[in-house]
Amino acid sequence: MANHFDIAPAHAALPPEPGFVKLRTMRGRTLVLFVAAVLSLAAKDPVTHEALYLMKRVGDPVVSPGGKWVVFSVTEPAYDPKDQVSDVWIVPANGSAPPRRLTATKSGESGLAWSPDSHRLAFSAKREGDEVNQIYILDVAQGGEALRITSISTGAHSPRFSPDGSMLLFTSSVYPGAADDEANKKIAAERKARKYNARLYDGFPIRYWDQWVGELRPRLFVQAAAPGAKARDLLTGTRLASLAGFGGRPRTDGGGQEESLDAAWAPDGKSIVFIATTDRDAGAYRFPLYRLYEVPVTGGEPRQISSDMASYSSPTFSPDGKQLYAERTARTAKVYNLTRLARWSWPAQGDPEILTAGFDRSVEAFAVGPGRVWLTAEDAGHVRLYWLEAGKVQPAEPAPAGAYSGLSISTKAAEPVLVASWGSSVHPAEIFRIESGARRALTSFTSAEAEKLDWLPPLHFTFTSKKGRTIHNMLVRPPAFDPNKKYPLVHIIHGGPNNMWRDQITLRWNYHLLAAPGYVILLTNYTGSTGFG
Repeated sequence: MANHFDIAPAHAALPPEPGFVKLRTMRGRTLVLFVAAVLSLAAKDPVTHEALYLMKRVGDPVVSPGGKWVVFSVTEPAYDPKDQVSDVWIVPANGSAPPRRLTATKSGESGLAWSPDSHRLAFSAKREGDEVNQIYILDVAQGGEALRITSISTGAHSPRFSPDGSMLLFTSSVYPGAADDEANKKIAAERKARKYNARLYDGFPIRYWDQWVGELRPRLFVQAAAPGAKARDLLTGTRLASLAGFGGRPRTDGGGQEESLDAAWAPDGKSIVFIATTDRDAGAYRFPLYRLYEVPVTGGEPRQISSDMASYSSPTFSPDGKQLYAERTARTAKVYNLTRLARWSWPAQGDPEILTAGFDRSVEAFAVGPGRVWLTAEDAGHVRLYWLEAGKVQPAEPAPAGAYSGLSISTKAAEPVLVASWGSSVHPAEIFRIESGARRALTSFTSAEAEKLDWLPPLHFTFTSKKGRTIHNMLVRPPAFDPNKKYPLVHIIHGGPNNMWRDQITLRWNYHLLAAPGYVILLTNYTGSTGFG
């Protein structure tokens, strides 16, 4: 639906863009805002699909335990997947030198993980000659080519070094009932030889978004961190993994049908903490519960840690190994519940301490440092940075526009080094170091291209609904915007409904691309949107 949107010259000055306008009511179908627009005299490039889609994409950072280096992926997109390039880059955490490329292969790397001594980097990749992704280790200190560590037929992802650096933990998705890798190879060969492609389901889930869910199930493996070492399956043969509803959570790093178990080494290196569900087959009529478990590295039945009506994710140990942290989302009759930060004393058992019970926002990510925990949370169209200290959540900096993601903190540096990804709807995500509540750019892969585009930061404003609620909105203006002209207004409603319009670049519903033909785009975070408690 499109209406005319009237914009008149300002009668009062607004703050620097993005501006903030507060309205009490919204009458009829025409919304009138008084804005002060500063028109750029320099010629700008139009916002096109090509300009946005083909712009380099900087992945989330991973800082070395010693705090000296930061690694991340950079993807150079292409419309033909065969022409797309993604490599690992490295930059000094103090910003003393520009980023440099660590890998140069056609296929990308994922799951970057440092060794405890900060000398080696593990990742998952499908290199030349590989039929599936395997785990590779690159010696960053000595240089040279990355060495393939695993050779499992079902592929490997999410590597993690043991606390002493001698062992490697990873996840692989295997066929239920397959006792070892030879059995997996046999089943895979039988599937490939079939003369039909029909899928038969006798339970849920059937698909995840636009992908069919296959029959593979996640398992945890450990092996020596050296080429040719034999991997040992920690879950096959256990009662837990044999349950029909056993599974992990869908991966968010492009892993397709594979599921994540969010596995982490215990501080003594003798066990693994992970999350899993036993009711994924009931997902058609309720949210699966993801509980915390611990399994010995030597094998055996996993021990259930959490037993309350809540789902857990991202188990993380404190640098001193005395505490276990995790994100916790209660499962109630409500469709949406805030995600809280939970903590146990290690070894953990029973109900945890809820650290953010008094914080009326949902925790998106966290990083545990000595004496302080950093976290991000949605807040009124942004994803802001906070810290938790002495039981109180405090804003880490004056409320900036945009969104943080990918928090990573050094665990062995004399002074903790915190890095993160930050971007907004007119600033593609780049890597920043966070110091004393301020951020310092470590990368600028997209800055020049973004500066050339004819796009304006969105205007944030609120109005008060009939029920007395403050409703947040973003107003996105078209290229060459003239405040003395009338523009058709397009009001876009987000789905979910537990979702939020963010001041962040998105390729799926890009605000500026929608505004490019000459529309003013109105994005309303209506009642029920996330980011408001």
